[in-house]
Amino acid sequence: MARGESEQFTHFCATHPQLANCIQELRCYMFSLTAQRSLTDLIALTSILPSLTNLQTLYISGSQHREPWTFANARRPPVKLKKLVLHRCTGISSVLPILLTAFDVHCLELIDLQEPKPVSLVNLHSIYYGQTFELSQLIINGKAPSAVRYGLLQRGLNPGTLTAFAVGCGTTDDLLELCSLLSSALAPSLQNVSVVVDASSMWDLQGQTFTGLGSALAKCRALEYLSVGIKDNCGADAFRPTFFSSILAPIGAQRSPPPLRAIGIRMWTRMPAKYLAFDDRLSPVRSLDFDSLDELLSAPAGKLSRLESVTLEIVAYDWGWGTQPVVTLHKAVLRRIREAGLLRFVYNPKADWYSENAEIFVPHSSRRAAQSERRGT
Repeated sequence: MARGESEQFTHFCATHPQLANCIQELRCYMFSLTAQRSLTDLIALTSILPSLTNLQTLYISGSQHREPWTFANARRPPVKLKKLVLHRCTGISSVLPILLTAFDVHCLELIDLQEPKPVSLVNLHSIYYGQTFELSQLIINGKAPSAVRYGLLQRGLNPGTLTAFAVGCGTTDDLLELCSLLSSALAPSLQNVSVVVDASSMWDLQGQTFTGLGSALAKCRALEYLSVGIKDNCGADAFRPTFFSSILAPIGAQRSPPPLRAIGIRMWTRMPAKYLAFDDRLSPVRSLDFDSLDELLSAPAGKLSRLESVTLEIVAYDWGWGTQPVVTLHKAVLRRIREAGLLRFVYNPKADWYSENAEIFVPHSSRRAAQSERRGT
């Protein structure tokens, strides 16, 4: 549904109720070129949604807002959604509190949000009017103002409700703000955390930044599933030889570490697949700390002894060369984990390598079981 079409769509839903009931995903692009019209379209949209009884996912892209949306505009009771995606929306902090009370959302995904002017945390308090909301899953990808990323969510999200969190970090400030969130009242309920670091855009990284992230993750006492990823252009950065161990070592060093059951190790590379043989001297695996990671995760009777699986996923840029080669993992890589029967290896060529990357972590074996269940096998 593009801008200005809310009236036509409302008429369609009213005159074709059986078809409307079949809609499971609704995508709305560029509500309007003006903020006032965009607000009108958004209000009209919320009046339509209750008639879409099977709607699961609502995707809103390009919506613009300048002034807060009053609570009088929010529908009661809230519309249930499995997932709400806000993509490249402007001024979303002024309407996000209302959206999250107008909708009963299981998963919220924020992608490349922008603010027309700086948002102060003092103003955020006045926007909420004491209202709170609940989320089970939160995904943040691309650019998003820190006030929206963490300040807005920490002030409105009920503690104890967020169980899964995925985030892409493109700056050092992103990492520091993530550590702050993982140390907040939202952290104790987190069972699933996925972090992707875009190292190619960070020029001021220091080793203690990743150690601080590991220490913050260690405070998530309910954490069972953890995925850590690094995305770069194969540069020989000084931090890369200690990236994974710097994050995971503080977790294993705890007297009572989180009860981790599955760990995901993800690496993005733009190198052609012919260099991904892992025994090749040009392989990116040679500049990462897989040996120390192997020793850390396979220590006998270690603090991470509850581990059931470790998934290594290589996300390679799909150069469009036709048939993808078979990429296998060299026997010397993560040998101890492999011999313990914990290792799962996934090669994932992607044409949209530059797109959003953080996603809720699903261990490879669990993902396969879920796919089989959907196929009825």
